[in-house]
Amino acid sequence: MNSINSTPRSWSPEKELWSALNRISEDTTWSFVKFDENSGHVIPSKSKGVYLICADTPRDVLHTIGLRTVLYAGKSESCLKTRFLRHIRSPTPKLKMYLESFISDTFFYYSKMVEISRIGEIENLLIQTFNPPCNSISGPGTSHLLARLGPPKEIGARFHVR
Repeated sequence: MNSINSTPRSWSPEKELWSALNRISEDTTWSFVKFDENSGHVIPSKSKGVYLICADTPRDVLHTIGLRTVLYAGKSESCLKTRFLRHIRSPTPKLKMYLESFISDTFFYYSKMVEISRIGEIENLLIQTFNPPCNSISGPGTSHLLARLGPPKEIGARFHVR
């Protein structure tokens, strides 16, 4: 069984993030294609924007109610089609693990954007809101504790045990 140790992730409970995403969605048009190489010709060649890679549940698990989960959120400041093909041809180890484990359909949602200055902001909002398991960064409340191993060092106050 393939596994990658990671902190479990889920959609954010932060109402402010969802409100901001809702405000942005009023000015954003989303399209989607099946996430396979045959769909690459549909994605605009010279468009920049943001995107989501989403997967259906496996056919035998709640498939009839149409659940999809966001696996990855990203941006392209030059060419959405190039990013799509890069994910298809060379997925990251985490994305590859998920793609191999889902036996049903996977989709590439994308939104073309004219204002390049907002692409990073919107990508960050998508990551914070959906907290996708295949992104290397995570949303609020799920950051990893970083530490360095080495010789022990005394920190803080000294306590005496009697």
